[in-house]
Amino acid sequence: PFTKNARIDFDRLEKTIKIAVRMLDNIIDINKFPLENYEKYQKAVRTIGLGITSLADLMVMMNVRYGSKESVELTDKLMDFITYNAYNSSCELAKEKGYFPMLNKEKFVESNFIKKHIERDKKWENIKEKILKDGIRNGRMISVAPVGTLSLSFGNNCSSGLEPIFSLEYERKIKIGGQSEDDIVIYPMRDYAYDLWLNKKEGNIVKKDIFVTAMDLDVDAHIDILSMVAFHTDMSCSKTINVPTEYPFEKTKEVYDKCHKLGIKGCTIFRPNPIRQGILITEKDKKEEEEVREL
Repeated sequence: PFTKNARIDFDRLEKTIKIAVRMLDNIIDINKFPLENYEKYQKAVRTIGLGITSLADLMVMMNVRYGSKESVELTDKLMDFITYNAYNSSCELAKEKGYFPMLNKEKFVESNFIKKHIERDKKWENIKEKILKDGIRNGRMISVAPVGTLSLSFGNNCSSGLEPIFSLEYERKIKIGGQSEDDIVIYPMRDYAYDLWLNKKEGNIVKKDIFVTAMDLDVDAHIDILSMVAFHTDMSCSKTINVPTEYPFEKTKEVYDKCHKLGIKGCTIFRPNPIRQGILITEKDKKEEEEVREL
């Protein structure tokens, strides 16, 4: 990371996707469902939820600025690779274990999701042919969750999901021992990639301005990355679009209009203010809160 040789190991990623699809499919059969209806539906459709996290950290490690044209192209290439290989792995599983019971092969390959991918890249014809021949094991496969807790723990505070880096350094509110305000403990945090970058002494070609954060981005940059992830996601993806406190109502409506036109299923807008700061606190948040108290 952070050198001129930084790259995505696509061979390793492909192997990981195959393992992940098989693992998630196995969970359906060993899972304990709260209601019989859930179990019947899940075993009939066999949906799984393969997703991503640390997209923004990956970008800075490759000297790519989140929201740039290069980052959109990188996201497109990466998500297409993940989704294609997930579908291919599910087709291989269908040959081994059988396809999901509710599958109608002819209707499935005529879905907008399959057709739009074939229109962009003819290699997806291979997926269509495999489905028509042997079926596909899972009805839906790709879902990009918020991945907050996993990114904090397993990811050592990497950027979460498809989100930009929230802040390079900040404080996190955690309640320990109860739910009252007296139980809040504040912990200092640092982004995983930023910490690696600070300690990278040799061959580092990445300048600090590559580390763009959530509130530094314009709204279109958020939407551009979301639209590319959403294109390759057959379920849905979680994305917070950060807007400035003074963002006007008419501009806010335009955000939802643009998302709709791009085929995005849903999005969330977060507009910070002194009353609703959330559990992550930046230095800017602290100053704004102090100003309100003085008033």
